[in-house]
Amino acid sequence: MVPSKRFEVKELLSQQTEWNEHTRVITESVIGGDLPLIFAGSGLRTTVVDIILQNLVRNSKLLDGRRRTVIPLFTGRRLPERLGAPASLALDITALLVLGWLGLLPKVFEIFTKIVLPAGILSKLFEGRSRIRRGQRTRLRKAVEIRAAIAQGQLKVLRTPSLAHDALSAEVGIELSALVREAKASNGVVVRPAPVARIGLQDSGKADMSGYNDVLCDMHGPSKSAR
Repeated sequence: MVPSKRFEVKELLSQQTEWNEHTRVITESVIGGDLPLIFAGSGLRTTVVDIILQNLVRNSKLLDGRRRTVIPLFTGRRLPERLGAPASLALDITALLVLGWLGLLPKVFEIFTKIVLPAGILSKLFEGRSRIRRGQRTRLRKAVEIRAAIAQGQLKVLRTPSLAHDALSAEVGIELSALVREAKASNGVVVRPAPVARIGLQDSGKADMSGYNDVLCDMHGPSKSAR
């Protein structure tokens, strides 16, 4: 049995802030060419396969180029030059993934009769494929269930405004405030864990939800999340 530990919301938010700073430093080091992708994966608690393939897939689906993620795979400062007729070719895992994504890997195999790969690269590729497949199956199953529930009218998608400047949104966040207002308007109930905490690190603590007792409840009873 795994022991449980109690945390204050402020502690979790502080840890999240530290992790965000940690990832920012690693990302800037990668983009600046100071840290190879192969080492950045472990620092970000992921693998180089996930970093490259997930970003390639994500970027390919985004029409707005401003939202795409920078993937520092090669430098443009070195000009192309002829290499003669090499007898063999060595590929690291990043080159292998990018060539495969671009559909050029079969052509590379045809041109070069001898190709050298680093030790352990196959295990990393199989491990990465296994991680992606597990994640894909889980996400696909959840997506199918949610889509079916929406199609059958069991779930309703609430469109929330991207920006809100009222007191409730500032205290508990845009999403929860939108749900509370919708519950008020449609005689519904918002179910969430108790208590409702204020957002942000500076003014932490319980939010004053006394004006919404009639539409708030947790899994134990009505209106307890406002207490």
